[in-house]
This record gives sequence, C-alpha cells and structure tokens, in this order.
Amino acid sequence: DYVLLAPSARLRGAGIPQDLRANLTKLGVRIVEVPWIIPPRLSPCIPVESGGCCGAREFMKLHAWGMEEYHGVLFLDLDVVPAPGATLLPLLQCASTGRFLTTRGNHSSVNAAFMAFRPSRAVLGEMMDELSRAEVSHVCGWNNLGWGAVHADRVKYDARMQGFLYYFFYQRPTEKVSA
Repeated sequence: DYVLLAPSARLRGAGIPQDLRANLTKLGVRIVEVPWIIPPRLSPCIPVESGGCCGAREFMKLHAWGMEEYHGVLFLDLDVVPAPGATLLPLLQCASTGRFLTTRGNHSSVNAAFMAFRPSRAVLGEMMDELSRAEVSHVCGWNNLGWGAVHADRVKYDARMQGFLYYFFYQRPTEKVSA
C-alpha cells in the first residue's frame, strides 16, 4: 500500500482538495488524516522552531508507528525517490521482524526521510511519553546524552525528528523498546 499521512482538515482549516484526493485515490494512495502535527504534550524544553524545514512539525511522522494493520512500514519523505527497479520488499521484511532500519544524513546520525520499522502503538506511546518530558540543548543533546558519532567533531543542534530518533533508539538507557 501507498499511504499519505496528512494533517486533518480541522488542523489546517481546509482538507486536501477534492481533485487531488481523487487523483491520489486513483493511483492507489490511501490518505490517512492524523489528529496532530506537533505532539500535543510536547515538552517545553523541545523547541517548536529549531531550524530546517519543519521543526517540531516533523514529529507528525510518528503517526506511522501507530499503523499496526501493517507488518512493516517503509517511510519515505516526498523528496525521496527510490531508484527505478529498486527492490524494497527485503527492507519491509527485515523491518517486520522488529528491526529499526535507518540511514545516516549528512548532518544527522539518523535520516528520518528514509526509515523502515514494524509499527507498534506501544513504541509510539513510549515516544510520546519521552517527548513530553525530554530536554534538548545545543551542547548536551537529548537528555544530556550528546549528539552521537556523526557529531563527534562538531556540535550540530538536532532538536528535530532525526536527533530524537537517534536518542530514542540508540542512546537512551532502556530495555523496553523493541521496534
């Protein structure tokens, strides 16, 4: 399935235009309208505007973790286009086993524009809880755990989705997360 996560019409004041919705539906795209863009209980220690294109609005991607009707999700931003003939099924199969697959970005330890995972409302709940109490700083990273290997030689303020995912899956001390 191809799924487009979109803010609900009540959040934007207007829904997806009917002609665009019809064209996407003809192409086989399932449109899922989500109830929030910025997490409703976002910690005041996480800036809404933090540089880049989206700031905290990028956390809207977390809704994909709640799509348990799928065994695996391959999340691609709209500006990520797989090479013609690319076989993506092995990524989904691997992700469906519970592995969180990511790529690195030029400036981030995790590139949230391309990731694969097994949806889990439990993991989504943990993420939302973390975002409600987390702190992020220019110097100390997420909850004082630094910025990761990509930032070893320079400090890069990654208070957005990429920094959070690196913290959540690779840095924070926990036994609970099983994507």
